[in-house]
Amino acid sequence: MTGSWHSLIERWGTWTISGITGFIGGLVGSAFRWRWPSWKEWKEERQEKRDKEIDARVMALLDGKGSSVMVVPQMCERLGLKEDEVRNSLDRLEVRGRVRMGPPTFDSLACWFSLHR
Repeated sequence: MTGSWHSLIERWGTWTISGITGFIGGLVGSAFRWRWPSWKEWKEERQEKRDKEIDARVMALLDGKGSSVMVVPQMCERLGLKEDEVRNSLDRLEVRGRVRMGPPTFDSLACWFSLHR
């Protein structure tokens, strides 16, 4: 019995393992395509989620600051994000009326941002 079992494993073992792996991969791929019909939709959903996360972090930073007034380079440094990401977030928040952009000051050419209360 053990001799026939070993010969079966030797002959069909690699095909069986490959078949099971392919079947599981097909199930995962089908589930992905069912949830996100296209790669573009998947990327857009991930980007929206990332944007919301950055917006929440920027709002928490401005809300937690005593004076609630900061310039973009300070925000980038404290949040550990790229300047483009912070500027895009501030633009989105300004459109929604959550933050307000102030004019440049005499000592700095950078515009400041504060919470709109």
